[in-house]
Amino acid sequence: MSYQNFFRDVDTPLADEIDGLSKLMYQLRESRREILTRYAVDSEEALLDAIHGARLAEHPAYDDYLSARQLQQQFLAVRDEMTLSLEKA
Repeated sequence: MSYQNFFRDVDTPLADEIDGLSKLMYQLRESRREILTRYAVDSEEALLDAIHGARLAEHPAYDDYLSARQLQQQFLAVRDEMTLSLEKA
């Protein structure tokens, strides 16, 4: 199935829901990536290790660590919601 035809047989409210979830997933993923990139790490765990190892100042790095974790948790929740929506399509 091509991308152009993906929504052809999907009800408009469901298509709008999928579109909105897709955009939200993108925003969450990119916001998390932006935080991690700021510290040149690829995961929340690596950021926390850098804080514990005193390679980064605790503030604001720890606040950013918490933000990145929350963004990832939200991303996973939205991804689960997206899976359910796609099953309806």
